[in-house]
This record gives sequence, C-alpha cells and structure tokens, in this order.
Amino acid sequence: MRDGRSNVNRRARGAVLGITLIELLGCIAVLGVLINLAAGTFVSSVRLSQRATSAVERFSQMEAIQRDFTDTVRASSGILSAFGPHRTGAEQVVLGLPPRDDGAARAVVFGVLGKPGRVAKLVATQGASGYEIGEIITHERFFDCVRFTYEGEPGSPRCLVALELETHHTRPEGRPPTLHRFCATPRGVAPGGRR
Repeated sequence: MRDGRSNVNRRARGAVLGITLIELLGCIAVLGVLINLAAGTFVSSVRLSQRATSAVERFSQMEAIQRDFTDTVRASSGILSAFGPHRTGAEQVVLGLPPRDDGAARAVVFGVLGKPGRVAKLVATQGASGYEIGEIITHERFFDCVRFTYEGEPGSPRCLVALELETHHTRPEGRPPTLHRFCATPRGVAPGGRR
C-alpha cells in the first residue's frame, strides 16, 4: 500500500510543477501581443525621430542661409548694378566690398549662380589682370523660387535688400508653399573703410 500512495503523490506533485500545452500556448500568445505592441511603438518612435532630425536639419540650413545673407549684405559698401558678368536683379544681388590692398575692386554676388534652385555666394575681384573668382559657397538646400526685392534706390547704400525663398516640394497636399524672407541693409562702408 505504501507503494501505491507514493505513485499518487508523485503524479500529484508532477502536475503541480509542470504546465499544460494550452497554458504554454496562452503564454506565447500574450508574449506575441506584447512584442507586436512594442515593435509598433518602436517603429513609430524611429519615424518620429527621423522627422525631427529632418526638421532640425532644414532649420539649420535656413539659419545658415539667413546668417550668410545678412552678414554679406551688412558687410558690403552697397548694391552695384553689375560686376563682371553678374547683374543685380530678381535672381541675384551684386554687392560692393572694400578694395584689396593692391586697389583691385571686389564684389560679392549672392543668389542663384549655376545650379537652379540653389543659393550661392561668389566673391570676385576685378583688377589690372581682369575678372577673377575668389570663392564660391553653395548652400545645399533646394528652393523652388529664389527672388530678390529691393526697397529704396538700388544704387543707394541704404537700400533694403530682401531675399525670398519658397519651397513646394516638401509640403503635404493642400498646404501652401513655405515662404522664407530675410532682409538686410548695406552698412555703406566707402572705399578705404570710411562710412
């Protein structure tokens, strides 16, 4: 009799210590639901992070263009009608700079130069040896419309220069284009550094 009881006790203990197949399948199903929810949350957070990074990058690019434009216009002696092959107009502005030490005239051209839809800055010199390009900086951001407007007499050193940049390509349907406008006035530094 003692042997019969020990078998019953062993079976009872074994049933308590183990789990059934249905319990195992239930645990796997719950675990699958939790993993699915976590994966969805992870994918959403990655997408949100990418959008935020893209927005910060666009903001930084716009800030760099604004800083470059306003610093360039403020450092100039005024708006020139032309310098070498470049003309002041709706797509670019030609600004005078103080001459070099050897007396060669200098100018900076800001606007669309070469690549359509890209804003660039070109520093040029014109002396006895002719027209020379010193430096070209092209900003990476693409714009659908780059336009310069002028308030006041363009030949005047106190003319307000406005740069308008418009983007269409990144907007969702139904939203108007994004317009960025930056304004600056030349400080009117005459040749030789006098105001």
